[in-house]
Amino acid sequence: MAVEADLPKSVSKVGEELAEPIIEARGLKKHFPVKRGPMARTEWLRAVDGLDFSLGRDTVFALVGESGCGKSTVARLLLKLLEPTSGEMLFRGRDIAPLRGDALKAYRRAVQIIFQDPFASLNPRRNVLDTLSEPMKIHGLAEPSQYEIRVLELLSKVGMGDVLGRYPHEFSGGQRQRICIARALAVSPEVIVADEPLSALDVSIQAQILNLLQDLRSESGISFIFISHDLRVVEYFSDEVAVMYLGKIIEQAPSVELFKEPRHPYTEVLLASSPGLEPGAKKRAVLGGEVPSPIHIPSGCPFHPRCPKKFSPCDKVVPRLQATSGRPVACHLWNPY
Repeated sequence: MAVEADLPKSVSKVGEELAEPIIEARGLKKHFPVKRGPMARTEWLRAVDGLDFSLGRDTVFALVGESGCGKSTVARLLLKLLEPTSGEMLFRGRDIAPLRGDALKAYRRAVQIIFQDPFASLNPRRNVLDTLSEPMKIHGLAEPSQYEIRVLELLSKVGMGDVLGRYPHEFSGGQRQRICIARALAVSPEVIVADEPLSALDVSIQAQILNLLQDLRSESGISFIFISHDLRVVEYFSDEVAVMYLGKIIEQAPSVELFKEPRHPYTEVLLASSPGLEPGAKKRAVLGGEVPSPIHIPSGCPFHPRCPKKFSPCDKVVPRLQATSGRPVACHLWNPY
């Protein structure tokens, strides 16, 4: 595989490589400069502010949180569509920041993305055959005479028939998302970053696409970075969940543990506000107030202005994300300073 030639690792296929993370973030930050006028001083919007996480093989790692918490910025950093302000993003132990030329091309073959809006991510002037054969041309994965056969195989994988000559406007939202998934699969990736892939679809179509992703994962062993605000979907699809707030991870746990026993007050209110997640269960908390500006983050715990359980150190001391009983959580209730 071309990726392996360009991104060598001195580990065995059977042993170490299966155990090491495919993707790992270390102290990852992305700050955007904001200037409100020609004479104003530059301020910094801290979209991602020091993330540490890893993605194992054949696993789904989910990032959840309210809009504006930095989830989609993480996706763009993973795809190298943005350069980090500081920190590292590693692919099989190698920093992706200096990748150029063939090595960058190989990385982008290995890590694909499914965007939130399937219509906006498809070229309206390209039919299905052109759309799905383009990645094969770029990466030299098939001869031109094989394009049609390969594209039909991809369409079959995502539950569609012979629609080679049709254009994006001729499909429903769910069909367009299936085409986007087929495009991601065209280069046999190791990782798919799914950035809110269901939010533009109605509920019945969401279930179909989610089942499709689950089937593809079972058949191919592809790992997913799954970004969503829909906790019902995350609970069903993910193995590990990281909860983000104002650019930071504030709690991380295996999916089963997090949904059974959330520890951070923000995680509790996220679960309580998710309709239908726990039928008949009593709500744990009610989340009030607005999300603070990522330019002017509150002192101490960034969640304290909205927290129903805040106490004296919360407005002064920033809680560290550290493991308590094996689970990282950034809260003074669990990690006294």
